[in-house]
Amino acid sequence: LRTSPKGVVVALTHENFEEGGLEIDDFRRTFGDEISEMVWLLNQPKYIREGARDYEEYTQMKFRALETASWPAQMVGLADKLNNTLCLYSPPYVDRKTGKPTPKMLRVIGYVSDIVMPFAKRTSPDFFAPRFQELLEYYKNRYPAAFGNLQFK
Repeated sequence: LRTSPKGVVVALTHENFEEGGLEIDDFRRTFGDEISEMVWLLNQPKYIREGARDYEEYTQMKFRALETASWPAQMVGLADKLNNTLCLYSPPYVDRKTGKPTPKMLRVIGYVSDIVMPFAKRTSPDFFAPRFQELLEYYKNRYPAAFGNLQFK
């Protein structure tokens, strides 16, 4: 992947609004408009303020916005979602007692399949799309009762 120092800053700081309660104006004073806009585009608080009612709607709004975003913002958005998708093998995504996927995992896999995968195919067909495909196939094979009928878009 090609990147720039700005892309690295976006990748390393994009969680600050969700995890740390940082406000966009404070961040903008330090990093300027371009980086601030890319980071803000990737964060859940932006979409909650714009009316997202749940995680699915937030994900839809985020990936619609990323369609016209800069390349670094698009790639950080995909990298973040790939990292999140890699983490679905433990609670709260897998029930501790039964070892079966929880409803939360079912929803997340659905969002990745329906929203993220088509975006990855359009914006990163050679890097992120194959990795999402591989992960979805892994979960489909690992939990065939839950995902056996899953069709990838």
